[in-house]
Amino acid sequence: MSPINEKLVPSADKVSYEHAQVIVVGAGPVGLLLALKLAQAGIDVLILEAEKQVLQSPRATTYMPIVLTELEKVGLFEDIEKAGHKNYEGIRFRKSHAKGGEVLAQLKMAQVPKGAVKYNFAGIHLGQHTLAEIILSHCEREKVRIRWSNRFAGAKQSGEQDPVTVTCVGPVGENFFTCDYLVAADGAGSS
Repeated sequence: MSPINEKLVPSADKVSYEHAQVIVVGAGPVGLLLALKLAQAGIDVLILEAEKQVLQSPRATTYMPIVLTELEKVGLFEDIEKAGHKNYEGIRFRKSHAKGGEVLAQLKMAQVPKGAVKYNFAGIHLGQHTLAEIILSHCEREKVRIRWSNRFAGAKQSGEQDPVTVTCVGPVGENFFTCDYLVAADGAGSS
């Protein structure tokens, strides 16, 4: 595997490397959910996150039944249900507010045949930051390790059978990690 960014690769020779079977870069809902699922399967996981905590901007706010079913499979549904607001009315698709906000289509829950869907609501409204904090609490119960304030800087692998060496920049300089598998889940501006 060639370095992801050839200018930012591990530079130290003999230093302390923290090892995990899988390193996940990014502690948003996607990275946290992946880490949780892996940990529940008995895999040693380490999350590296550039921020000092879960980002507090709400971003995504609605989770539809198809997503809730997946979150239920990993034991998150009860906490999400308690923290969120259920939409019993239905779903509306509309033009953006900049284009007048006109309703294009809607499906009211009363129109859905009884027994046709798993839930009696159209979705749960919950800020992405709250969802991430819920997943994080479950990750902590599964002993997933997380290193906050560690911005991914690069990765390299000498040979196919060798571990991946990861460099992060933390508050006091470079930190080094090794893993068997490296997953990028650090969002749209991925390193």
